[in-house]
Amino acid sequence: MTDVPQIILAEVFFQKGMPLQGWLLAGTAPRLIKSLELGNRNHGFKRYKEPMLPPPKTAIEREERIATVWMAHIQDAGFALNSYWSQSMDWKELKCGLPTSTVEFRKKV
Repeated sequence: MTDVPQIILAEVFFQKGMPLQGWLLAGTAPRLIKSLELGNRNHGFKRYKEPMLPPPKTAIEREERIATVWMAHIQDAGFALNSYWSQSMDWKELKCGLPTSTVEFRKKV
């Protein structure tokens, strides 16, 4: 995933007290997530533009995508609150629930 290094680096900027640099980086991950449709669990509906990534092949890949979406969203929202700048991903754009815990995932619920 190309989002993970950006998310980690944005967190480093946040910890170092550089909110503007962190906000710039934290905003790029949600924009990429939107275009890749990582958080979309409804791949079967009709759309006008095909996503750049195919649907996840395994349940593990699906949960990794969802965890990446939520981490990017939480970080983007945190930087927006901290810096009074707008966030890149709105709550309405999240089309997936929270990722499952390891225990629930192993139960295959």
